[in-house]
Amino acid sequence: ATDLSQGFVLARMADLLGEMLTLPYVRARFVRDNHLVSVVEVLLIVGGVAQPPRCAGPAPETRARQGVILLEQLCEAVCPTKPEPEYLLLLNKAPTQEEFIRGAMTKNPYKSTEVGPLMRQVKNYICHSLDMHGLTEDDQGMELLVAGKIVSLDLPVARVYEMVWVPYAAARGASAPDAGHSSSAWAAARRVPSQRSPRSPRGAAAGGGPTGSPMPVTYRLQGLDGEATEPRVDQLEEETQSDQDPEEEFKTTAVLATCGGLDMLLDWLRCMGNSVAEGAGGTSVEHAELTTLVLRLLTACCQVATNRQALVEAGALPLLLQKAQHAFGANTGPACSSAETMLLIAGVDAHEQVVTFLERLDELVRGNQRRGAETVARILPFLASSDQRAAR
Repeated sequence: ATDLSQGFVLARMADLLGEMLTLPYVRARFVRDNHLVSVVEVLLIVGGVAQPPRCAGPAPETRARQGVILLEQLCEAVCPTKPEPEYLLLLNKAPTQEEFIRGAMTKNPYKSTEVGPLMRQVKNYICHSLDMHGLTEDDQGMELLVAGKIVSLDLPVARVYEMVWVPYAAARGASAPDAGHSSSAWAAARRVPSQRSPRSPRGAAAGGGPTGSPMPVTYRLQGLDGEATEPRVDQLEEETQSDQDPEEEFKTTAVLATCGGLDMLLDWLRCMGNSVAEGAGGTSVEHAELTTLVLRLLTACCQVATNRQALVEAGALPLLLQKAQHAFGANTGPACSSAETMLLIAGVDAHEQVVTFLERLDELVRGNQRRGAETVARILPFLASSDQRAAR
C-alpha cells in the first residue's frame, strides 16, 4: 500500500493530520501559522485543477473549476446535502383487469430512486415496462391507487408514502398486502433490512437505503371497471420544516460576515454574468455550477441575522434583483430556477432592510428629526408591501 499513484500515503497523512487537529494546541498552531492555505492548495492539486508549486501558475480556464471545488467543500461543511430517501414500491395490476393489461411488473419491489420522484413517473415506468407507450403522455388513461385511494399523479412518491401509506399501514399493522397483491413479493420486500435514522423521514432508511415496509401501488386503466368510487387524494400537506432553530443550524456561516466571505460571494455573483462573454475562463457548465453553489451558500447564510444585515449593507438586494431579471430573460429552465432562488434570498434581505429602516425611523422620531422621519416613512410601505412580517 505504498504506491503513491493510488493515494494511500496521502490518505493516511490526511487521517493523521485530522487526528492531530483534534488537539486544541495543535489546532491553534495550525491556524496561527496559516497552514490552511497549504491544505487548500493540495486539495486543488489532488482535484486535478491546479499545478504543483514548481510548475507554472494555473491557466485561466481552470479558475472556474477551482471555484467549483472550493465552494463544494464549503457547502458540504455548512449546508450538507441530505441524502434522498429511498422507498420500496410494490407495483401490482388490478385483479379485475387481468384480461385488459398484458404482462405484469415481475421485479417487485421497485426502488423509488430508480422509478422517479413523482407518481406520474411511476405511472410512466409501468407503461414503458408493459409496452403501453401510448399512455405515457396521457394522464387520464391509467390511475394509481394507494391504500384504497386514487392518488394524483402530481404528488411526490415520498409524500404519498408518508401521508397516505404510513398511516394506513400503521392502522392495519402492515401485516399483509391488500387484496390482489402478491404475497410472495410482499414477503420478499419485507425481508429487506432497514435501519432508520432519527433525522430521516419515518419511511426512509439511514444512509439513503430502502425501507423495510414497501408501499403497494395498484395500477389500472381508467373507466374499465365503471365509474371510480374510491376517494381521491389530490393534495397533501407540505412537509414540515426541521424543528432546529435556523440560527443554530447555520451558525457556522456567521464567520463569512467577519472574514469578507459574503463580499466575495457577491463579487462572484456580480462577475459570473459576464464571465463567459469576457473570456474569464470556464465553460457554461462550470458557470452554471458556480452560480448554483453561490446561491446555495447565500441561502444558508441568510438564515443567520448577522449575515442578513451584512448582505443588506453590502448592497446584495439590488444585485440579486438585477441578476434575477437577467436570468428570467434567458428563458431557460436552469436560469429561471436560479432566478427564483435569487428572489427568495432577496426577499429575506428585504425583510432585514425593513427592520433596519424601522430602527432608523425610531431614532429619527426620538431625535425630533421630522423631515428624515417622513422620508423613511414614505419608503417603508413599498418595502413591506409583499412581506406580511415586515408589514406588521
